[in-house]
Amino acid sequence: MRPSLFLGGLAKNCESSLLSNIPSLLSLRKNFECSGVILEDGSKDNTRAILQAFAGQFQNIKVITPDIQSGLQRYDKMAYLRNVILDEARKVNPDFLCMADLDLFHFDGLDSYVPSKGMVADTTFGLMPYQLVSGWHPSKEIQWRGSSWVYYDLLAVEFSDGTRPHWLGDVSYPDTKEDFLRAKCSSVSSPMTVNSAYGGMAFYRYSAIKDLQYEGGDCEHIKFNKKLNGVRIIDSIRGIYHPPVLPVVKEEALKHLKTAQKAPLKGS
Repeated sequence: MRPSLFLGGLAKNCESSLLSNIPSLLSLRKNFECSGVILEDGSKDNTRAILQAFAGQFQNIKVITPDIQSGLQRYDKMAYLRNVILDEARKVNPDFLCMADLDLFHFDGLDSYVPSKGMVADTTFGLMPYQLVSGWHPSKEIQWRGSSWVYYDLLAVEFSDGTRPHWLGDVSYPDTKEDFLRAKCSSVSSPMTVNSAYGGMAFYRYSAIKDLQYEGGDCEHIKFNKKLNGVRIIDSIRGIYHPPVLPVVKEEALKHLKTAQKAPLKGS
């Protein structure tokens, strides 16, 4: 009998991503008996309608709009939403819980993912196209399927020695571990264990998290994951934040294109 999996998803104004990632989510049915909840937070596009259609592919997945207190800071809001998912999972008591951010473009490798016997927490290897973040992101460029990528979500990372990578957004950490990040997150041939990481999706053995809660004030994954004695970054399952970016057109090719556009149509 297949193990039970509770899928907890967060979604808002992400109809284009859903059209791409839903087929990969459906592939979870290959190895798991699935149930779950998706929190849809007042989308202005067709997100809710798409989610309702997706939920119809399962017998036990529902879509709800959470009641969120106004004025919450980002990390406090995210902690609250993920705790709603945990509350829903407690009603089911599954073997595993999958936490997923459904604004990601695609999840790769889910059809072949099976938790190992001693697994507590596995997270996807989260990738962003290199060209979109090359001006500020410290991760090393990765070549995969003909495109350039970086390991993206540094904010959720804490290394096994308690240090965190440098983040050039709204938080800065003086002990950057940047060299380690460049070396280790450019390619992971076997699972890399850290105190915390989250690549857009994570799988948890439910018995290990059933009494835990997310906390705000900082990235909500940090304190939560540190209670688990290690999270593994799994290279065989990948969270794709954005579709691949086409290579920059060379100047001479661009000139050729402009010349062709100006040429008269054949037969005119």
